Amino acid sequence: MFVSSNSNHGITGTYNVPNARFQIEGTLSMSFYRGFPDQKINITASPFNWLEATLFYTNIENIDYAGSLFRQSYKDKGFNIKYKIFNETDIFPSIALGLNDFAGTGFFSSEYIVASKRLGDIDLSAGMGWGEFSGGYGEIPNPLATIDQSFENRDQPFGTGGFPRYKNFFSGKNSAFFASLEYKFSKNIIFFFEIDPTRRDSKIDYKKSEQKYNFGLRRKFKNFNLNIGFERESVNFNLSFRNNINKSEKQKFKSLDIHENKYLGLQRQLEANQIGLVSIMEEQNEFFLQIKHNSYEDPKFATEIAIVTLNKFFPSSRKKAIHINHDQLDMSMMSQKIPPYRSYNLDSIDYEQEKVPLYQDFVVKDYFPIINNYTYLAPRFFVASRERFIFSGLFLENDTEIVWKENLVTSINLKQSLVDEFDGLFIKPPTTYPNQVRSDIKDYLNNIGDGPIIGRLQTDFFKNFGNNYYLLSLGINEEMFSSFGGEYLYSRPGSRFTFGFEAYRAYKRDDRMLFNSNGYVANQLRAKSYLFINNRRIILESSYGTYLAGDRGFTFNLDRRFKNGAKVGIFFSVTDVTTEQYGEGSFDKGIRFRIPVRSFFSGESSLQNYIWRPLTKDPAALLSRKNNLWEFLEKFRL
Repeated sequence: MFVSSNSNHGITGTYNVPNARFQIEGTLSMSFYRGFPDQKINITASPFNWLEATLFYTNIENIDYAGSLFRQSYKDKGFNIKYKIFNETDIFPSIALGLNDFAGTGFFSSEYIVASKRLGDIDLSAGMGWGEFSGGYGEIPNPLATIDQSFENRDQPFGTGGFPRYKNFFSGKNSAFFASLEYKFSKNIIFFFEIDPTRRDSKIDYKKSEQKYNFGLRRKFKNFNLNIGFERESVNFNLSFRNNINKSEKQKFKSLDIHENKYLGLQRQLEANQIGLVSIMEEQNEFFLQIKHNSYEDPKFATEIAIVTLNKFFPSSRKKAIHINHDQLDMSMMSQKIPPYRSYNLDSIDYEQEKVPLYQDFVVKDYFPIINNYTYLAPRFFVASRERFIFSGLFLENDTEIVWKENLVTSINLKQSLVDEFDGLFIKPPTTYPNQVRSDIKDYLNNIGDGPIIGRLQTDFFKNFGNNYYLLSLGINEEMFSSFGGEYLYSRPGSRFTFGFEAYRAYKRDDRMLFNSNGYVANQLRAKSYLFINNRRIILESSYGTYLAGDRGFTFNLDRRFKNGAKVGIFFSVTDVTTEQYGEGSFDKGIRFRIPVRSFFSGESSLQNYIWRPLTKDPAALLSRKNNLWEFLEKFRL
């Protein structure tokens, strides 16, 4: 098997040449390219085997950042995407189509179509490029101009960027052929050679060279690849890290040797498998089992364990219908009816309305409060600032969760900087329209090393009545905002559609990040909907309403959720702030993902959310809250 790697543009390829290979579904990768005059950090997500999306940050050393009071190199951000058209067969190659920097300022704007074919230890790729991929040995007049002369026109001005220039796609007077060859020397070492289509007369002043090919070696290590070779007669390197987040730890059923009361035995064995027993009742032809759990991202595992455990302590349940009600935070999330025979498929079990009898044979009494606590090391980065390409820090953080009662929870996050370089951030934002709510993040980072800060001190109350779900929240949500308010969702088990609204009164914290406010107050009022598209676990989330800065508009999220709870997705927001007021980028967009992270101290795994966006702007800003209703409901709906 070939060792695929990230190109300098983030998507899978060699140096500058893309191929029709893709990362494994569920893979997240980060790659670092060091060349001259440009250096890049790329974050690439593969929600499917046929799609790669890259968010990149670049530093261009020989171009000055316009409008800056201090001389500095130009920083740019943008998106790349690659889509598979055909899978490779014994006869035909794999074919892919891609767009580079398709919604940015245009430094790397290019389109291409490429085919790849594997022949033993050799992987061959060839294709045609447009835009910044229209140079190289194979430069020809744009063949699409024979279809329509408008394909000869390609806009050159940068503008503010942010919107895809559809008229530019596959346009320009010229296009060019490109090709690459990869040869596998051994399991972990690949030689690669490419005919580079990058234009030498582009907006970036690349080193003038007669050489239009690059070559080098790729060495694979456990979780990363290193490419080193000659590019434009210079030695450059590309380092990429990959991790497949679509990995589920095998659920092992823990069977205890229990000879005591069957009710207590059922309770103890469920608890050994991280499931809480709420109540149980047996009738002539039915069993009613009410359980609670939050450790299983796929509730079918909890259902299977509950059935096996019930069969062990109540053998008569094998011949009866079993009603299982799944609870979380005192909310009924899903109810299932298991038929009185074993030849069923849990994927085809019907949902039913909550069916818990008015009386039970055995009810578990919990004792509160319950306190959970763990401490961990957390790195932090601030990328592509105008002062420098990247700033970093290392923090010691503590998370405490106090469960006062089943549906009343306080979440606390405290953090202390061990080492950071955020004092080097000093250039103020060029615009703060319509109100400054996020663009002054540097002021908060400047103070983050002065002592312990409160990252969160939030109390949430949960409740449901049938298919109506409620969340009330109060406290410090994040480093920059506190709030009080609530959320409502109507969500019916088995339905592909969920809708509701949220209403929060938000108070901006001062930059010391303790208990004081700086006086700014905003309302976040939004209607929300979630659409489950198909059995690929695709979720389209949309919302409309007011943002923290006072602007109004739509936000769309497209996520792929995996069975282990990990997610990758993209988002964008369009508000009533004009392009001229918003400035570079024109609207908010980025990549978001949720990945399993194991605590350094406790060894426990949890799901952590991350968002990477090209710009920190004030429009389209939303509260960052620890809990929202959909994150609890989605695993019971997909």
